Amino acid sequence: MSDNPKAIMFFHPGPEYKTRGDVKLCETSHTRNFMVVDGDLIGKNGKEKKNTCLGFWGEWSSHADIEKVGKKKFFKPFYVKNCGCGQNDNIKGCKGKSSRCSSDRCDTDPFVFGKRFCYVNCQQESSKTLCDLPAGSIILFGSRKNEKFVLDTVFVVEASIDKWLKNKDKVKSKLKKDYDLYNSASLGVLRAQSSEECRRFYFGTTYRNYNIPFSFVPALEQKNIKERFHKVELSNDLLKGLNPRVKFDNGQNRGFAVLLEGKTQVEKLWKNVRDCVLNKKCSLGINLKMPSTKKK
Repeated sequence: MSDNPKAIMFFHPGPEYKTRGDVKLCETSHTRNFMVVDGDLIGKNGKEKKNTCLGFWGEWSSHADIEKVGKKKFFKPFYVKNCGCGQNDNIKGCKGKSSRCSSDRCDTDPFVFGKRFCYVNCQQESSKTLCDLPAGSIILFGSRKNEKFVLDTVFVVEASIDKWLKNKDKVKSKLKKDYDLYNSASLGVLRAQSSEECRRFYFGTTYRNYNIPFSFVPALEQKNIKERFHKVELSNDLLKGLNPRVKFDNGQNRGFAVLLEGKTQVEKLWKNVRDCVLNKKCSLGINLKMPSTKKK
């Protein structure tokens, strides 16, 4: 594995889930929705707020209750155990076989719930670069919207396990109690589809210090009246004083791009992104509570 950390700009689909109902169905179309969960918030200068209700943009391919405030939707994710997804097109609560789901599992990647973020699947099968990211690398997950790169997840690599299907015990040991739901909600479908030689299991760095890179989602505290925010736009100003290989406005809207390399460069970019999020009146969301499990 390379020992040269990289900063990756990673593109995934950005549309919201479209439904007129009050429940999001199980699907794998990788929509980005504004979710509401409990978690911790980090503000400017490391000010912390623990165990609060927060909202953020992200992916959750299983079910969610949908609350509407005006024309805006707020998703509260949950997991249906043994829902039978993929076995019957008409089953209540699932899109069925058309969603390409396997048994009762879908694919949420990156997975930002629990004590640490995880990334194991998307685009790795076709990219040696994504299978070879050393500790200290950052992945800026986002989408192209109105010609701008908009951010929803900052993933900082702490450690990784190569050929994870042969090393599941190591993954389970690292995730501890978070493993069971993550395994059921996402990893199962990967076992059926993955090529063993090209999947690395990445663990995100957790929060220890305000100035040491850690994984987070741009987030906003949800009070009595729920409030959404526009996804945070990353501009080329964040690259000043650095040596980027590409820029945020390069027009790319699929795949990924290596922005820059080198420990000092990557850490400076992370701080620039952190400050950009905070200056947009958002906080840094961490320790997002695992979705609840419901019986079908």
